[in-house]
Amino acid sequence: MNFAWSEEQRDIRELARRILKDLVNDDVVTQAQRDGQPYLQDAWKALSEAELMSLSLSEEAGGGGMGELELSILLREIGRVGAPLPIMSTLILAALPLDQYGNAEQKKSAIRALAPTPEIVGAWSEIGRRDVFDPATTLSKNSDGSYTLNGVKTHVEAAQDAKEFVVTAQLDGKPVILLANNGEGVTVTPQQATNLTIVYEVRFQDVRVQEAQIVVQGDAAQEALDWLVDRVLMAQSSLMLGLAETTLDLTATHAVDRVQFGQPIATFQAVGQRCADAYIDLQSLELAVWRVAWLQANGHPSHDAAQKAKFVAAQTSHRIGATATHIHGGIGFDRDYPLYRFFLGLKILEFSFGNAKEQLQQIGARFAQAAETPQAS
Repeated sequence: MNFAWSEEQRDIRELARRILKDLVNDDVVTQAQRDGQPYLQDAWKALSEAELMSLSLSEEAGGGGMGELELSILLREIGRVGAPLPIMSTLILAALPLDQYGNAEQKKSAIRALAPTPEIVGAWSEIGRRDVFDPATTLSKNSDGSYTLNGVKTHVEAAQDAKEFVVTAQLDGKPVILLANNGEGVTVTPQQATNLTIVYEVRFQDVRVQEAQIVVQGDAAQEALDWLVDRVLMAQSSLMLGLAETTLDLTATHAVDRVQFGQPIATFQAVGQRCADAYIDLQSLELAVWRVAWLQANGHPSHDAAQKAKFVAAQTSHRIGATATHIHGGIGFDRDYPLYRFFLGLKILEFSFGNAKEQLQQIGARFAQAAETPQAS
């Protein structure tokens, strides 16, 4: 069995690495935060124009027709530089569901989510609702055949310039995914995330929605949500792999450069052991990420692997982050030092769409259910 990357996959990594190296560094990120920029617009534009952001979309949607393995490679590189980019709201929660489940017109519109200035973004998260299968946002049908949308979504990236939102809602007690125009009845309010980036609250009040704006509903919507959540967990785990990789690199470099009692602290047994444990954690995370990405790219069921990958990502990134801050000492909490944004980036992803405990509980519940199900003789 050949585990090596293809030449095309290596080219994707090198191109992404080259673009991000030129456009993402500590000074650029710090200045963007001081200027109140919601994300690094130059880096996003460069990735978009290089057609890296659309590489996993189908050719019918104007993408590269590649799969989750290539997407995971790209996301890992974005994580490695800690680039504040609206990946989840645009690519994962807007472009992917439109491409996979939208009609012909909606499929072609998916590429607009990845434009140099994103025109379509996903609005999914809600305060107090951790389960995306059960949104509080509602869609009700009117007598003239149209619909009315009401609800509040939070932590939406890149919403300031969006023309449309991909939204989850409840219609007659069943899930629905739809496109809502950013127009009358929509209020977009800036928020500041824990990692100092700007995100948005999007409020929908009596927003009119037409039948043509429905992407998928009913049982098909449940299938779409299952499919998409697996991609969300894969994407988060890939980003966390890159973030954790650089977190450990920063820590190893600091341990070699920091001298105490006349010698580098890397020579102290306790420090060396913690770095070694973090390296093992990183290798475990890499294996879990490649496994779920491979399963998805080859059309295999991936829900179990996706939840395991997120569990490993959340658990190991917590340990790697703790190791990094402990070994760095006080400087690890200095906002002007790069470790701070990598640590916060890991924390935000750790608790998004289910932390380690929640993933483990769901995995355990499936095991228990399977054990209680009578087996045919």
